[in-house]
Amino acid sequence: MPRQTNHYGRLDRGYWFPGNDKYLLIGFYSGHDSFNKTSNICFQAHLTAQSGRPLNTCSIQLSNTPNSEAYASKKPVIENIMKKLGGFEVSCINKYGLERRWNRYYSTNNYLQCIEEFVSKDKPVIDYIIEQANNPHLGFLEEVQTKQKISSIISRRVL
Repeated sequence: MPRQTNHYGRLDRGYWFPGNDKYLLIGFYSGHDSFNKTSNICFQAHLTAQSGRPLNTCSIQLSNTPNSEAYASKKPVIENIMKKLGGFEVSCINKYGLERRWNRYYSTNNYLQCIEEFVSKDKPVIDYIIEQANNPHLGFLEEVQTKQKISSIISRRVL
């Protein structure tokens, strides 16, 4: 799903997906962490060296902040993804010491290989979990809304 708003003029500057000069997030599912302001499930590429990791490090990022919208409903789905895929590290803890964001890093710094691995190996597992969960707060993207956002970006590029 492309960026939803033009906050800070980022769409005007060509930032079609959430992120900035340091990272890029690509969401493949509905569901939003209302506190973190990101998708609950996304593919992340670090465009700069961050947190002791080199440039072009990629990961699957899961986010579900306690007390965020539909937190309790999403929690078992997020936990199931972590269990099935394995290898997730806590990347953010809230002010009360509760985990709220996790990353599973890929072994290469080649972002094209990482996205290929995500799409071919990890996304089918996540898709299955999402399908089985049938959760009204965490699911697949709506085709019509996604196409509208992409059309909006295409029209911006033409201008």
